Amino acid sequence: MRQEASNEFLIGGMPIETLSGSRTAVFSGCMTNDYELLSTSDIYDMPHNSATGNGRTMLANRLSWFFDLRGPSVMLDTACSSSLTALHLATQALHASECDMVSCFLNSSEILIDI
Repeated sequence: MRQEASNEFLIGGMPIETLSGSRTAVFSGCMTNDYELLSTSDIYDMPHNSATGNGRTMLANRLSWFFDLRGPSVMLDTACSSSLTALHLATQALHASECDMVSCFLNSSEILIDI
């Protein structure tokens, strides 16, 4: 996801080095846990970070931390509507001036919105 975020920013015309400390929000909609199921199938050979490294809850926060983004950082799971809900919340955050730019991860698609 970090690589996709880097590509998203570059394609959107935002050099990575200008992002640090910016009021950029990250919204992520996710509802599956395939990697977690695969990596924890053998309880005797689980990764050391399985408690925190596999959770979907930290997806948006990991990106915010890695790029030093200072806007809202939200991961949500509303089942089939996760992508649409993430996009809706992202546009609301922009309209409410909670951030200047949004990185919105919609399942496997990315949208970069800047005002």
